[in-house]
Order: sequence, then C-alpha cells, then structure tokens
Amino acid sequence: MTHTHPTPECRSLLAKLSDYLDGDLEQAICDQIEAHLSECEDCRLMVDTTRKTLVLYRSVGRVEIPADTLDRLWETLQAKGCTSPPPEA
Repeated sequence: MTHTHPTPECRSLLAKLSDYLDGDLEQAICDQIEAHLSECEDCRLMVDTTRKTLVLYRSVGRVEIPADTLDRLWETLQAKGCTSPPPEA
C-alpha cells in the first residue's frame, strides 16, 4: 500500500521512529510497527532510508551541510507536510 499523505498509523510510526531504530521500544510496539511496515511501502522506504542515514552518520561522523542545501531540504519537507520548521540557531 502506498499513500500520498501520511495516515494516522504513519504518523504514529514517525513519532516512535527514533526509539524503534534505537531498539528502545517494547516488543509489542515493535510488532505493531513491523506489521504496519509490511503493508506500507512509504513507511518502509522511510525507515530503510533513515536506518541507512544513521549507519552512514555513525561511520562518517558529523558532516557540515551548506545552508542553501538545508534551506531547500526544509522547504521540501514542509511542502510535503512532513515536518515543522527547524528551530532558529
């Protein structure tokens, strides 16, 4: 199943994504997330991409991203309704 807009189940997964990837959730919650992932291609891609990003970050360390690239990223995410604006530095 693919969605053009996040469903309530997708939003719930997003709220728990960090804890899920860190292995900090109870097994019952992990089972619910994995059941959702088995049916939702969008979330599965997001989890896979986030997992790969974490692996790269942990292996390379902090990388400085140009300000204009960050601005374009935030604009794209906001246009998709995926996130709120970043806090001011």
